Order: sequence, then structure tokens, then C-alpha cells
Amino acid sequence: MLSNDFGNIIDGIREGRLIFENLKKCISYVLSSNIPELIPFLLFIAIKIPLAIETIVILLIDMGTDLIPTITLAYEEAEDVIMNSNPRTKDDHLVSAKCLIISYGIIGQFENFASFFAFYWVFYDHGETISSTIGSGIDWRKKYENLDDERREFFTKMCHNN
Repeated sequence: MLSNDFGNIIDGIREGRLIFENLKKCISYVLSSNIPELIPFLLFIAIKIPLAIETIVILLIDMGTDLIPTITLAYEEAEDVIMNSNPRTKDDHLVSAKCLIISYGIIGQFENFASFFAFYWVFYDHGETISSTIGSGIDWRKKYENLDDERREFFTKMCHNN
């Protein structure tokens, strides 16, 4: 509906700022979940630790769990101070350096630490240490009969520890 009321301009600015802030929150949420999904895979490649979860399962989880929280963040109400901030400049982007640092460097690393802590806590409960799992990731899913003698000895020792 069209209106000549100047108050609608303020409402439009408020809605624009709200949409911009909510999009930034959604992007931060999605970016922060990439680190705890990527680091275990890179460590599997680099030092051959076992994967806690397969990559295809990560994709399926992302499809199921990223949707609802992101929609919730998109419809979040505006903070009281949204109109107190200065207007954005042409150089303001949805994904800024600050957003990347917070998403990847702080939140993502915290999630990564928490997931590795839980992962290795289970190993520790079963008599394994971090050093005993390094190098075992490649053979983790092979059949016992298909392992060479050294790997059979490693996994037999691991089973006896449990």
C-alpha cells in the first residue's frame, strides 16, 4: 500500500537494517559450522586419525540441521539499538573480516575443540590415547583379514586394551 507518510521512510530503514543484520547472523551461523566439519577431515588426511563421522553424513546433517536455525535467525526481532547505529557505507559487506574472524576463528574453533574433546573422551574411556589413534584412520574400516601384520597387531592391541 502506498502512503505519503514520512514515518514509513523510518519504518523502511528499520526493516532494511533488520534484514541486513539477520542475514549476517544466518551467514555467521552457517560459516561457524564449517570449521568443526572440515578440521577432522583435514586431520584424517594429514595424520590419519579416524573420522568420527563420514563426509556424506555431514552433508546430510547440514541439510537437516542448518535449515531450521537459519530460518529462525532470519525472522529474529530487531534489537532496540538498531536505529541508533550509523548508516552503512558502500564498503560494508554481509561477510566482513570481523564476521570471518568471529565465525571461523572463535565460534568455529570452540565448536571444533568441543567436538574433538567428546570424540577423544570416548576413545579414552575405551583405553585409547590420542597418540594411539594417529595413523589408524586409513585402516579403520578395513576388514581384519585384509590388514597387514603390523596393522593387525595394532588393532589387536587396541581391542585388548578395551
